[in-house]
Amino acid sequence: MLESENTAIPNEPAIISMMEEMLIHKQLQIQSLLEVTKAINGNRSAEELFSVYQDILISQMGVGKLLIYINNDDDWTLACQIGFDEKIPVFNAVTYFEKYKDAESHAANKIVLKEFDIILPVKHKEKALGLALIGEVEFDGNESFPEKIKFLETLTNLIIVAIENKRLFKETIEREKMSKELELAGSVQNMLIPDVLPNNEFYEMSAIYLPHQNVGGDYYDVIPLGDDEIVFCIADISGKGIGAAMLMANFQATLRTLIRQHVEPDKFIRILNKRVNSITNGDKFITFFIGKYNHLTRELVYVNAGHNPSLMHSKGKIVPLDKGCTILGMFPDLPSLEVGSVKVDPNALIFNFTDGLTDLENGHEQLFGEDRILNLLNEHHTKTPAEFNNLLIENLVDFKENEPFNDDISMLTCRFV
Repeated sequence: MLESENTAIPNEPAIISMMEEMLIHKQLQIQSLLEVTKAINGNRSAEELFSVYQDILISQMGVGKLLIYINNDDDWTLACQIGFDEKIPVFNAVTYFEKYKDAESHAANKIVLKEFDIILPVKHKEKALGLALIGEVEFDGNESFPEKIKFLETLTNLIIVAIENKRLFKETIEREKMSKELELAGSVQNMLIPDVLPNNEFYEMSAIYLPHQNVGGDYYDVIPLGDDEIVFCIADISGKGIGAAMLMANFQATLRTLIRQHVEPDKFIRILNKRVNSITNGDKFITFFIGKYNHLTRELVYVNAGHNPSLMHSKGKIVPLDKGCTILGMFPDLPSLEVGSVKVDPNALIFNFTDGLTDLENGHEQLFGEDRILNLLNEHHTKTPAEFNNLLIENLVDFKENEPFNDDISMLTCRFV
């Protein structure tokens, strides 16, 4: 008998049937990838992309358990799950991402990961984007286990990278929006803060404004009232951006209207407080100092609404101008209010500032504080307001060394001749 007669002849129909099943299986995979690609190109939401992903894993791959963690700037959150209606396993995504740099199977022997078969880390270059844990995967013999992992890895990467791109695109749009908002807010603020301050035979004034960002929450103003009086003020508005700028604009409009109407200080401050509170519903507030000076009587009438006390240097002494009330806007009605009044001696210097100055911190966790201001006032009170402000800035820069400014800084210095 010939040797060939003892050789088993393959079942050709069975081979064809197996090849057809493998072809159908591959077609389904390609169709799944196309479906995901269409969803991505259609700018579907992250929730919708995850829904497509889950449907493919459940219907075509028989996945019974799934957890996907997404990394948003080192904040790992659970974004997608299958097979956990109640208790989800305690899991540290960062630890396992660092441990498994590539797709790995057979994680069942890991105590924490006993419910999963496959770990799929997703990254761009070395940046961690996400981590997928997949369990109860069905195997039908149409492909090897490594091939199954490869397809799952491709599909998972498509979804997570697409969601990361959506997040980055959204952040870019938000940054552009914020940039335009800050530009607009800066324009509003520049219109509100005076460029030129009065300097004449009665008073000399100088101001410096250093916003922490393009636009801040500080505000100062100087408003002449006829030939004999002048009003000056400084404020710190909580918040930043266009919201704070618009509140500042509304605040200035109300303030200037009340000043032109010669409203008495007590009533003036209470109206301002109600206005701020009604606009912000108590969510934002304003610290505020305002003074009205009459050069004929040399009287300064003022109110300090929760602001850093302005400091008056006169005849060798420094007097804090601290009479007033609480901050504006926090309560519908001010619980108490005291209007201050002082006589201003010739050549007295009044220094107004915001708390960004005193709260500036250096690299040794020291605050600039008020004592340094008091020392400078005692030593250099004879300088012009502009000279004094510039000297203070020099001291401020030396103090902070390489640390950045961490808040807006404003100063308004007034000499009363």
